Amino acid sequence: MTVALVVTLILLAAALAALYLMRARISLLRAEMRAERVAAEALRDRIAGLERDVARLERDVAAGVTRADELGQELSGVRETNRKLAEAAESTVHDLREPLGTVLDFLEPLQNRRYSEQLDYRGKQYVRFAKDAALRLRELIDARTG
Repeated sequence: MTVALVVTLILLAAALAALYLMRARISLLRAEMRAERVAAEALRDRIAGLERDVARLERDVAAGVTRADELGQELSGVRETNRKLAEAAESTVHDLREPLGTVLDFLEPLQNRRYSEQLDYRGKQYVRFAKDAALRLRELIDARTG
């Protein structure tokens, strides 16, 4: 064999080796591209999931704000109702105490010596029952109103 043929064979072997290395590099780059596509797709899926989570949280927050507003309005209504009830209770207590005081004032002379001599035993008993009931009613009113 001649030197030229040997050199040609060596060059050809070197070219084949370079070609093989180039094809291996191309395969490696294609594999990297596939891996990056898979990673990019996974990232897109993750981003889409996060966007859905954010949208759900935004809806939940908006619903919470709406509910808080509703509860605030309800609370205002309850406070107003309580205020009106307190006013009505105060007025009712006043309305009850006034005639009760009058009843007690009228019963007092019936129990003392001024008119007690004019009442028989049964009349005195009725006056005592009425006064006890009126005093008990006063106690109940005072206990409820503090």
